[in-house]
Amino acid sequence: MIRADRTSLIYEDHGRKVHACDKIDLEIHQGEFVGILGPSGSGKSSLLYLLSGLKSPTSGNVYWEGSPIHLRSDDQRSQLRLREFGFVFQQPYLIGYLTALENVILSDPANWRHGVELLEEVGLSSNAHRRPHELSVGERQRVA
Repeated sequence: MIRADRTSLIYEDHGRKVHACDKIDLEIHQGEFVGILGPSGSGKSSLLYLLSGLKSPTSGNVYWEGSPIHLRSDDQRSQLRLREFGFVFQQPYLIGYLTALENVILSDPANWRHGVELLEEVGLSSNAHRRPHELSVGERQRVA
């Protein structure tokens, strides 16, 4: 379970305080499917960054399985995200001179077979040797 307890994120933008998230209380249990909706600039991405440990709260806490995420080391938070979270960013982060397959296996180049399997799972095996500029936006998101 992941839980936000009166979690806030405040930052400065050109000298003014922005309350990206203000005293959020939220519980998400294993197996639940949750959508986060709102207009542009309403804090959806900021909330996801807080819940995954990409950002630390200004106040309040975020707990993963009862343990505060922000008290973990950078490496522990990275491992948590690697094992437990999946992100599809609005703008895919791919390296332009690498193929789709090379982008997928970037973290483990010796494991190209697994990369091929992953591309098959998202319906992109026929695009494995294409570069990002040769893919649609949706295809780039699936590669990312």
